[in-house]
Amino acid sequence: KIRDRILGENGVKRFIGTISQMELAYGFIITDGRGDNVFLHRDDVEETTWDSLVQGSRVSFEIGFTFGGPKALQIRLM
Repeated sequence: KIRDRILGENGVKRFIGTISQMELAYGFIITDGRGDNVFLHRDDVEETTWDSLVQGSRVSFEIGFTFGGPKALQIRLM
């Protein structure tokens, strides 16, 4: 369950990054400028977008926090 999100001046902040790893039901995004590795789960991505994600894909996303750590949300291909 998402407990909080990173906010910017105009609401929820969006980040840009590159898919660094894709597995059957999850993956990781390296955030531009920060190098953070952010977890993403298939349940949080639209099916058509998930099917298009591959290692090296450029994406924009929000970061939310669970008790397990940061998680990428609202993923969009660029």
